[in-house]
Amino acid sequence: MAKLRKAEVILSTFDLVSAIMSSIWMIPFHKFKSIDYPRNDLLFIRGVKAKSFLRSLGDKKLVIYLPTTRKPMDKTLYEYWDIREGLPISDKLFFLSGFDIEKFVTFLKQNKLFLIIKPHIYDTFVWEKSGVIKDINIRYSNTIKIITLSDLFLNDMDLYEVLPFADMLITEYSSVYNDYLLLDRPIVFWVPDFQDNIIGVVWPNCERIMPGQICTSQDCLEEAIPSNLENPARYKMKREYMKNLIHICQDGKSSYRVWQLIDNMLKGWDKQ
Repeated sequence: MAKLRKAEVILSTFDLVSAIMSSIWMIPFHKFKSIDYPRNDLLFIRGVKAKSFLRSLGDKKLVIYLPTTRKPMDKTLYEYWDIREGLPISDKLFFLSGFDIEKFVTFLKQNKLFLIIKPHIYDTFVWEKSGVIKDINIRYSNTIKIITLSDLFLNDMDLYEVLPFADMLITEYSSVYNDYLLLDRPIVFWVPDFQDNIIGVVWPNCERIMPGQICTSQDCLEEAIPSNLENPARYKMKREYMKNLIHICQDGKSSYRVWQLIDNMLKGWDKQ
């Protein structure tokens, strides 16, 4: 955070977002530039590399699940790993004790769905060490694939190159849903630990800004996925509202704006 406060410019997606971040991080508002993030340009491209990476999908619809970490602010990463390591696979993957993975896999097959899961970087270590990733990827290879940053790196890809191919996003408090709004596709919010997550400290009543169906049980999740895929317009108005609230730029040209910003900054320094 100390390094962030020393930055001359911090990228943002809209003045409202800048004001919130300025307040939370205690950084002067004038340092924020609302020109969106270059990574979001990838959402407007269906790249060859990602298409090749997903070639085994066939006629299945792609659902991508991107959970954020549950690491409490008062715990170190090592303490968090100790807590998570002893939990059953269902808890590690879906943060719900008793989540029936076999039943869920059957549901995915019946609905011709393929699920990609990418864990938060804080959870990747625990998933790898406990063998969860290898076990799931071998046992359910035709239905579920867990990918990590290492997988993306080895394939010379970014996660945002995969997102344009996803028919639906499942997440909860991760900021990725803010960016996925640019695609105007269904989002399901999977929050079985809704009351326990510390996100409420930052976003009071965060369910009000979740533009999609909110699920806290497996039955709800298995109902929400097909119903929202069949009727993608169900939460369209709320998605549109949140998109316009968060993104002032929606044209896939943020990289160009960032380059212009850097170029102008360099020209300013040359004159000093």
